Amino acid sequence: NDLLIPTHSKVLDELSVSYLSAGFNHSAVITTNGKLYTFGNGMYGQLGHGDQEKQTTPKLVKTLSDKFVYLVECGNSHTLAVCKDQSIYHWGKNFHKPYPGNSPQSLRQYTRSRKDGATSPAVLNSLQ
Repeated sequence: NDLLIPTHSKVLDELSVSYLSAGFNHSAVITTNGKLYTFGNGMYGQLGHGDQEKQTTPKLVKTLSDKFVYLVECGNSHTLAVCKDQSIYHWGKNFHKPYPGNSPQSLRQYTRSRKDGATSPAVLNSLQ
């Protein structure tokens, strides 16, 4: 059901949230111990659970459970996460090339289409 006024979310209290991001129809939270949870519409794999299912409560992104995530941003149908080791992960719908899959993938493996139609690797080794 839609909520028309601010409402306390008890399920998020249990996670000890340090950061959150809201996209068009999905959300992500990071806990104080660097674990990433997502919930909402998973139609394009933007939740990172390896499927396209809807999650009504926060669910751990298992692919990143061995990482310390400190930043996450939810887009329209995709998600990006930055880890303490400076690795960047992305998942969900990619409008620049065929659908890349439902699980987080390292940005170093990602290629993007340029306006001229060629592809080039989008390599990012650190955020310095």
